[in-house]
Amino acid sequence: MRTHRLVLAAVLLSLAIPGAPLADVPGHASPEDMAKLSLEDLMNIEVTSVSKREQNLGEAAAAIYVLTQQDLRRTGATSIPQALRFVPGLDVAQIDDHTWAISSRGFNTQFANKMLVLIDGRTVYTPFFSGVYWDALDPAIEEIDRIEIIRGPGASVWGVNAVNGVINIITKNTSETVGLLLSTTVGTENLPFGHVRFGNRIGSSAAYRVHADYDAHDGFVNSDGSQGSDDFKSLHAGFRIDGGDEKADSFTITGDTHRLRAGSSITEASLSPPFVVTSDQRIVSSGGDLLGRWKHVYSPSSDSTLQVYVDAFSRQERIIGERRETFDFDYQHHLRFGDRNELVGGIGIRRSHDVLSQNAVISFDEASRDMSYMSLFVEDLARLAGDRVQLTFGAKIERAPFSGSAVEPSARLLWKATGKQSLWAAISRAVRTPSRAEIDVRFNTSVVPGGPAPPIEVSVFGNSTLDAESVVAYELGYRFAPTPRVTLDLATFYDKYADLSALEQGTPFLETTPAPVHVVLPLTFSNAMHGESYGAELAASFRATERWQLMGWYARNNVAIRPNDPTATVTPYTPSDTTPLTQYQLRSYLDLPGNFALDASVTHVDHLGVRSPGGPASAPTPPNFAPAYARFDVWLVWHHGQQFEAGFGAQDLLDGRHPEFAKSGWVNPTEVERIFSLRLTWRP
Repeated sequence: MRTHRLVLAAVLLSLAIPGAPLADVPGHASPEDMAKLSLEDLMNIEVTSVSKREQNLGEAAAAIYVLTQQDLRRTGATSIPQALRFVPGLDVAQIDDHTWAISSRGFNTQFANKMLVLIDGRTVYTPFFSGVYWDALDPAIEEIDRIEIIRGPGASVWGVNAVNGVINIITKNTSETVGLLLSTTVGTENLPFGHVRFGNRIGSSAAYRVHADYDAHDGFVNSDGSQGSDDFKSLHAGFRIDGGDEKADSFTITGDTHRLRAGSSITEASLSPPFVVTSDQRIVSSGGDLLGRWKHVYSPSSDSTLQVYVDAFSRQERIIGERRETFDFDYQHHLRFGDRNELVGGIGIRRSHDVLSQNAVISFDEASRDMSYMSLFVEDLARLAGDRVQLTFGAKIERAPFSGSAVEPSARLLWKATGKQSLWAAISRAVRTPSRAEIDVRFNTSVVPGGPAPPIEVSVFGNSTLDAESVVAYELGYRFAPTPRVTLDLATFYDKYADLSALEQGTPFLETTPAPVHVVLPLTFSNAMHGESYGAELAASFRATERWQLMGWYARNNVAIRPNDPTATVTPYTPSDTTPLTQYQLRSYLDLPGNFALDASVTHVDHLGVRSPGGPASAPTPPNFAPAYARFDVWLVWHHGQQFEAGFGAQDLLDGRHPEFAKSGWVNPTEVERIFSLRLTWRP
C-alpha cells in the first residue's frame, strides 16, 4: 500500500495546477455551477426515492446519495455499474466482462437478492433468481438525468425486496434532449461502439426523442492469462415522449427494446468422469417494455400519479432459460395539509408469467407459473418546531407469491440542529420474498466420485414452504456543512436479520435415473439462519479552489450469520464473506486551461474471504475468496466550442489485471484488466 499512497500523493500534487474555467458548453457545467451544485446547494438537490415525493436531499432521513449528470460525465463511466463504483459504501464487483455483483450493506452476489433496482420507477428485479441482469438492463449514460441510491431499507414505499437498498435510475426529460447527439467509444477492451440520439419538440407543450446504442467488448482474461470467453455485444433502442402542463396534466410515454449476445465460462456437474465439466456458453437475451405515466394536479396541495407498464423478457443460457411477461399498475396520491403535514399513499398490482427451460442440470416442479403481487402503502410527514423537526411514519402492506402478506413499517426523524448541520434516525422493517428458484428448483451442483461405490451427486432442492427473510434496521445519520467549501455526511447502521435462507443438508437417497446409479445428497432451502450487519459510511466533499474539488468516502461493514440451530448442518445461501470489510475512495475534479478537465480517483476494496475474529483473513477459502485490490482511474476531457467533446481515460492503472469476485453460481469469474479508452461526442 505504500506504493499506492505514493502514487496518490503524486496525482494530487500534479492536479493542484492553476487552471482556467471550462467554457460553458453542453455536457459540462461551468466551475461556478459545479461549486453551487456540489457544495452550497448539495442538500437542496431534489430526490424522490425516499418517500415517492419530491424533497431536498438534506431533508431526507435516510442514507441517500445522488449521482448527478456532472458525476456521470466526469467519471468517464460508460455503463451504470461503472458509475455505481463512485457511490459511498456501495459494494460493486465485476465478475466477468458483462456480469456484475452490486449490493449495499452486505450479502453481495451476482443476483444480490436484497437490492431493489428501478428505471424511472419500473422495477427490473427479476423474481426468478431475485436479482438484476445488469448486462440486459443498462440505459445509455447520455440518457440519464441522475441515479438515486438509498443504502438501507426502502420497503415502506417500494415494497418487498427493498431490504438493503434501492437504486433508482431516472432518465432525462425530453425537453433536455432536443437536437442530435452522436457519441462513439473505442478502447483496448471495447470494440467500437456508439450512441445516437435525436430529439425535437411537438408543438409548444411536448417533446420526444429516439435513441439507439450499440455496445461490444472482447472480454477479459482468465486467471492463467488466457483469453476469456466473456465477450459481449448488445443493441438497445428506445423512445420517450413528455408533454402537458406540470401545473395541470402531464404525461410520459417510454419504450425500450434490447438484444444481446454474450459468452461466459461455466462449470457443470456430470455423473460420468471427469464429473466436473468446464465449458463456454453463449447467452442470448432480448426484450422490450412500454411505460405510460400520467400526473394530474388538482390544486397546489393535491396531485395524483398513475403509471402502467408492460414488459416482455427472454434470456437463454446453456443451463437455464427464462421467458417472462410482466404487467404493472401503480397509483399514488399526494396531499398536503397546511404547512405541517404531507400525506402520500397508493396501491399497486403486478402480474408476472414465466416459462422456464429444464435439462439434466436444472429442473423445476412447475415449468410455468403465474405470480401476482398486490400492495397498499401510506406515509405521513409532519413538520414540527417551525420545520426544524420532521417526523415521518409509513408502512406498506403487500401480498406476494410464496410468502403471503407482509407489513413493512418505518419511522424516520430529522432534526435540523442549525442551518449547517442536521441529525436523522430511522427504524425500518423490510422483507425479501423467496425467489422462484428457491421454491421448486432442483439444481445438481456437483458430483463426488465414489470409487467402487456409486458417485455422490450434490443437489439443491427448493422448498414450497419457505418463508420470507426479514430485517429490522436501525440507522443514525449526521450531515454537516461547516463552511461553503466543506460538506460531511455520516451514516451508521445496525441491521438484524431473521429467517435467512440457507441450504440445509438432508438424508441421502439412492437414485437410478439418469444412469449410472448414484447417491443424492440433498441440500434444501430453509429459513435456518439469522444474523446482523453493522457499520458506518462517511462521505466528504472539499472545494480546494475555484477549479479543484476533492471528494472522498470510507465505509466499513461487518456481517455475521449464524444457524438458528448450532447443531444443524446448514450453509448460508448468500455467504457473509462476499462483503468487503472496508472500502475507501478519493476522487478529484480539476478544470485546466484550454477547455480541459482532468478527473481522477483512487479506490481501495478489502479482500473477500473468511476472517478470523478481530483479525485478518485466514487461509484463502475457495470459492468465496478474492484478494484486496486498489484502482486508479483517470479521465481527461477536452471541449471545442459547444459541439465537440473528446475524452481519454485509463482504468486500473495500478494493476495489469486482478479478480474482483469469486465464482458465482455456475459462472466462472475472469480478471478485470487495465483499460484505455477514447470517447468522442458531437452535437451538430
